[in-house]
Amino acid sequence: MQKDPVLSKNPYLYCINNPVNLINPKGLWYVELSEGVNLPLKPFSVEFSFAFGTKPNGKLGLAISVELEFGWSPSPIDLNISISPGHLSEGWFVEFDAFLGLGGKLAIYIGREGIDYSFSFGIGTPQVEVGVGYTWILTF
Repeated sequence: MQKDPVLSKNPYLYCINNPVNLINPKGLWYVELSEGVNLPLKPFSVEFSFAFGTKPNGKLGLAISVELEFGWSPSPIDLNISISPGHLSEGWFVEFDAFLGLGGKLAIYIGREGIDYSFSFGIGTPQVEVGVGYTWILTF
């Protein structure tokens, strides 16, 4: 057994200060910044994401993702930031994004740990997209 690293003075950061209704017994989390660029072949776009957070084993990692998306976005560049009470996953994934100011993502990963899922919520430019991509994880 190992002690969790202290990353904040707020002990309830993992559950957005609501430990009664939002639980995360393993203390896993990540923060993701995504930028998508619409291709000349609309409605396709390419998205690049960077995420920092915990891996399934609780260690910190940095994830880099590339994704080909299909969907709707009124702007030539999509930008969103989101947080998740889950963990970073490496491998191929299928993802659904929906942001209209506030919004979120749902992803299913097929990687080294088997089939996994993640969800996140945050803010971003308007978009509704489905995509497929790959995530690499660097460990600290």
